[in-house]
Amino acid sequence: MEIYNTLFRALNPNDLLLTGNKRLIPFLHKAYAHYQEKQKKQRWLPLKIFTFTRWLETLWEKQFIEQMGFPLRLLNKLQEYSAWHIVIQSSHSFFLDIANTAENARKAWHLIQQTQLDYLSPFFKQCNETEAWQTWAKQFVHYCESHAYIDLSSALNHLMCLFHKKILKPPQRIFLIGFNEINPQYKNLLRVLNDQGCSIHHYAPTYPKTKQYRISLPDKETEYQTMALWAYQSFQQSKKNIGCLIPHLVERRTHLLTIFTDIFTECAPHSIDPPPFNIAAGNPLLEFGLIQTALLILDLKAINTFSSLHSLLRSPYIGGFQREQSPRASLDIFLRGAENRLSLNQLITISEEQTCFILSRSLKTLLGLIKKYTCHFLAKPSFWSAYFVKKLHAFSWPGDRPFIREEYQLLDCWSELLTAFAGLDFILGEISHDTALRHLRCHIANTLFQMKTLHDDPPIQVLGLLDAAGMYFDELWVMGFDDKTWPAPAKPNPFIPYALQRGQPIPSSSSEREYYFAAMLTKNLTAHAKKLIFSTAKQHLDETLRPSVFIQSLPEIKLNDLHLPPYSTMAKKIMESQEWEYYSDECIALTEDNFISGTQLLQSQAACPFQAFARWRLKARTHPFFPQNNGLDARERGILFHRVLEQFWNKIKNQETLLSLTQHALNQHIHDAINTCLKIWSKKRPIIFKTYFATLERQRLSSLLSTLIDLEKQRPHFSETQHEKKQHLKLGPFILSLRIDRIDKLDGNDAMIIDYKTSRPQKIDWLDERCDYPQLPLYCLSDPKTVRSFSVWYCHRNRITLKGLSEEETSLKPLTPLKKLKTSHALHHWSDLLKHWQLSLEKLALEFQQGVNHIHPKRGATTCRQCDLQLLCRVNHPRLVPLNDETNL
Repeated sequence: MEIYNTLFRALNPNDLLLTGNKRLIPFLHKAYAHYQEKQKKQRWLPLKIFTFTRWLETLWEKQFIEQMGFPLRLLNKLQEYSAWHIVIQSSHSFFLDIANTAENARKAWHLIQQTQLDYLSPFFKQCNETEAWQTWAKQFVHYCESHAYIDLSSALNHLMCLFHKKILKPPQRIFLIGFNEINPQYKNLLRVLNDQGCSIHHYAPTYPKTKQYRISLPDKETEYQTMALWAYQSFQQSKKNIGCLIPHLVERRTHLLTIFTDIFTECAPHSIDPPPFNIAAGNPLLEFGLIQTALLILDLKAINTFSSLHSLLRSPYIGGFQREQSPRASLDIFLRGAENRLSLNQLITISEEQTCFILSRSLKTLLGLIKKYTCHFLAKPSFWSAYFVKKLHAFSWPGDRPFIREEYQLLDCWSELLTAFAGLDFILGEISHDTALRHLRCHIANTLFQMKTLHDDPPIQVLGLLDAAGMYFDELWVMGFDDKTWPAPAKPNPFIPYALQRGQPIPSSSSEREYYFAAMLTKNLTAHAKKLIFSTAKQHLDETLRPSVFIQSLPEIKLNDLHLPPYSTMAKKIMESQEWEYYSDECIALTEDNFISGTQLLQSQAACPFQAFARWRLKARTHPFFPQNNGLDARERGILFHRVLEQFWNKIKNQETLLSLTQHALNQHIHDAINTCLKIWSKKRPIIFKTYFATLERQRLSSLLSTLIDLEKQRPHFSETQHEKKQHLKLGPFILSLRIDRIDKLDGNDAMIIDYKTSRPQKIDWLDERCDYPQLPLYCLSDPKTVRSFSVWYCHRNRITLKGLSEEETSLKPLTPLKKLKTSHALHHWSDLLKHWQLSLEKLALEFQQGVNHIHPKRGATTCRQCDLQLLCRVNHPRLVPLNDETNL
């Protein structure tokens, strides 16, 4: 820090220090305090130090307060962004993302002002984007003039006039510190100040002897780890100022934090708290759960989608979470099986049924607030800011658990955001709730949050390349200096014509500009430390990298030359120290007699033994991430059709009655059956079953049922029909609970079982040892004396397809008689078929009882695609052989 002592000795009390970034201010204050302590002083006047922009704001506030002829309100960043947002939104432009467009347009305006370019230039007519921006800029200027507003870049031009006219008095001396470059607008101001007698000094001390090296490492990950290990080693050697500079730090912050934390945890002989490093980059505020929960609460309406409720129910940042954590999880699971849209009244009722009483009280309070202010209610942002606080209080946000230090700082940041939002009254005027929330969300999206450390200046500073301007270190590591990163590729601003950008000091405007800037910054960095290491990765993904042209002349060192401490990740340590243990993972057989289950168990055992084991022994269940978005899913449509058929045949009873009905009477029976079922389902799913949806569903069911009845009339005679008959069947160790769709009594006292399916027709091998659909064989085994045939009726899109087996040939042609069945089994009689089914199904039942649970999908990947337990069985794990459609594991 002694490098600034020459400056401190030359300072007068009225001298002004201007810095290029905010990070340099505490660094200089600390260096100044250290200097004064060395002088044996116990108290001293603080430095007059500002960033350039903050000093300009202070000057404007001073002239505004003193009313020196400019009664213009200076817009802060949020107010200016909101003004651009209003201008662009009112222009009916073709840009869809107005929020990002407004921010980029605002930045383009400041670049134009700072480089002293003419925003009215005809070059803006060259393409749609630049022409649109020029139109917005004109509207923005008119908007500000008509409301007596002014932005900071425009205010700077007025301040220059005030200094030139000697209305404002400049300081005697200004010291500029930490500026990599100064834009033309600032240069003009400094020139005016100099003409008025202000002495301008650029202070950039350098270390007389800087040791510089470069190092090449295999890949980016190794580069990260090596830099962190080097920082740890320097810290252990009691170095006081250690710097690590990283391009694009914001994007890499999370990964860097993980690496630094792991290395300092693993390498340190004892815990270091607080950590001796600070990563000077924030995360977007929207990434924090505390803020996400607040926005979910504010976004709640009288009717909400499940996607908005799901995260809220499981959030620890609402009141009663710890006491109701389990009931709320049950409520979440329950809602996954419900409809996608729920009213708050429905949610309150369901919450009470699931014993979530604290949540229910919060919802009732919120509902009262929502009813008080309808969607047509308009108010100023300050009103909505207070209203948002009330909505959050209704849910006891941010919760009733102890907070960590980061959460306390997040709450402070949230309060500042609401205060800033309330300051938009004069910009936005009266707006609706949704508009207010949209503006607040945009402001949050543009805000970065960085937690403040307990110590202002940890010994290790992890910074972006531009953040280190004016700061000096004992040792400095600069990573990412490869030929693809440095110089950076050009990214011209899309709202400024390229012809105007070229040759101007606009960041990223051209390759020439980036080369010049990279050369200048590299030269500046060499003066920032006593020892400096530039690092480069040799490989990134499939791309080969080389050192940047700016460091190729530096002496190269090898990794071994750094003598870094040994390091292994925790995962690698566990792997290296493990002792292999072998054990039998065979499942214990079921000892329970008369195990009661349904037909789905045997179907799962036939499809894949592990699937049956997971579902019926482990009770594994998956729940949908979200309910149905629109209407009913295929399963629900099938259930509804079954209920309609049951209602219809409970009235008709047999074919004789069916044939005796007139068309009008038949239509009435169909109408009554459908209406009865729809009325029941409308109560279960009130939001889905609106008038238009119920009408469509009625048409679908009526058309499908009419087609089915036409086929029923043409069938051979049947005298009695039973629907949804419940029976039990003893099969090996199991008692199976059956529910048969339909049993028809035929001539000769024989019976035929009918099973309805609303899916597409499928090819089924009824004699397969692992039958895909064992329901029909089980139904036949439940009544072996009378059942002599069965059929599956596929009712799909007004088309009826029949498949099945019969003992003898019948006039119902789609049924295959037993004697025509192509099989290697000796099946001469129906009893032979029943015996075959009995043996194969008992084998499946015994497999399940004995705990057979290997992963063996019957049809390979086809079976697995229809199963939702892949995360449990890990059938697609890289160590396993990939499944093909026609192969097994």
